[in-house]
Amino acid sequence: MMIYIMTFNADAGREEFTPGEENQITPGKTIADWLATKLAVFGVVVEDSYEEDWGWEMRLDVLHDGQQQGYYLGVSGTEIGPKIEWKLTITKQRSMLERLSGHNVLQHGDTLIETLQRLLRENDHQVTDSHWQPE
Repeated sequence: MMIYIMTFNADAGREEFTPGEENQITPGKTIADWLATKLAVFGVVVEDSYEEDWGWEMRLDVLHDGQQQGYYLGVSGTEIGPKIEWKLTITKQRSMLERLSGHNVLQHGDTLIETLQRLLRENDHQVTDSHWQPE
């Protein structure tokens, strides 16, 4: 199974990196909420985001090739000097049979990947890196 990773820099969510706060949330909530709002405009059905130890994740349903497809979108951030580098991790939800048979894999040109790239570009967030990674 393949995972698609995109990174971009944005000042949004900087407040999530305030040091020394008790009950500090894991960075990524601001970007996850922003993405959920923007993706809904593109017809993506977004379930509530939930916190993980590495960031935030949400489940999405996207119409792809005439069928609803399930995905997971992870959001995490790293403060690098004056910038915040946000990382989006995209995986496709697949049944056990699809995994065993190698069907319904995340691929180049996937609707969700194309939508995220367009959304970031239209909001002046340049993708600084994108790559495939085996799970």
